[in-house]
Amino acid sequence: MKIVTFIIGLACITSAFTQDIFDKKILSNPYVTCQDVTYNAPDLIVDYYKSDQPDSMLLFIKYWKRKCMNPKEADWLKTLTHIRFGRYDSDQITMSQINELISYKRINEIIYYYSCFAEASFQENSYDHEIDYAIDSIVRLIAHETTSENIDEQLILNFYASKTPSFKEISNAPTSSKLKQLYEEAISRTLNEPQTHIGFITGAVQHYENISFFGSRPTMGFVIGGKTMRHNYDFIMDFRIGASKEPYSFIYNDSLITDDKWTGMYVGFEYTFDFLQSKRIDIGISPGIGYDRITALTADNDYGEDPKFLNSFNQNVGMVLKYKFLSENFIGIHFRYNWTDYKNPGGTALDGEYFNIRITFSMLSNFWRSQRLKNLEWSNN
Repeated sequence: MKIVTFIIGLACITSAFTQDIFDKKILSNPYVTCQDVTYNAPDLIVDYYKSDQPDSMLLFIKYWKRKCMNPKEADWLKTLTHIRFGRYDSDQITMSQINELISYKRINEIIYYYSCFAEASFQENSYDHEIDYAIDSIVRLIAHETTSENIDEQLILNFYASKTPSFKEISNAPTSSKLKQLYEEAISRTLNEPQTHIGFITGAVQHYENISFFGSRPTMGFVIGGKTMRHNYDFIMDFRIGASKEPYSFIYNDSLITDDKWTGMYVGFEYTFDFLQSKRIDIGISPGIGYDRITALTADNDYGEDPKFLNSFNQNVGMVLKYKFLSENFIGIHFRYNWTDYKNPGGTALDGEYFNIRITFSMLSNFWRSQRLKNLEWSNN
């Protein structure tokens, strides 16, 4: 390790001579591994920093990034070096700066966890954690000892100087701060990420007009779909169970049969636009279409071997209220009116409507979205 330190140190004497040494002695040296470079990084960076050698710091960081496939730690130190020595162009800040701060916050939390709550694991992996801790200490040292009159540069310095980095100061910065603008854009982009939706359905229906004799029936089923901001797309399967309130007639094997056996099934696609949104309540309008079916006879019957189904196209519209809790979960209430016409030639006319009150217990899911919002310290609670 000392030999590696000497070679790398020697390589940074002058910028012209340095590049030649890097090319000939180090970049072509297969025995210098990423682990070697990372192990020596804290000592070298501190030496260059204390001796006021920004060119040597940046040259080593460039080499480190190439040798270790762009380690995040090198990006942090590169940013701080540029700010420290007046080379940072705050007008050119991009979303990559927000991502860089997120990476520092996440790794800082891991370092804190291992140092405070996982002493056994820290002992087992002492090499990795000692290097992480050493680099983190250097980052905070440079950030703490550097000041800037530029608001964005100072926000970055304060972030890196903290033992518990937070986006709170950036979120409360003046609107003129480009870093604040990018932070708000990062939240907006993340909120636009789609989420999957899965839930359980229960409720009741009331039939009207020529199907009023079916009466009121309980329902149960499930929903699978997705959500993007105000737009909800759901696949629904809903079952209406129980015998018909009154008998009805249908043709089966050329015979007219009158019975009260009845089970309804609805499979549909429903779209909901949330025209009103708040932290706890969403209200939306929801048109839908689907396939509706009545099972008049199952395969196990006294009249033949085949089941008897009466089919209908279902068009519906409704109002949806959702109460959100525990961040990604909600209870929904649907008030939905359905138009149907079960084709039943030779039997009872079965065209009409039914009103459905549906209660859903649902969960939204997108792990990446949830983690990024957590890292950005955004909450809808």
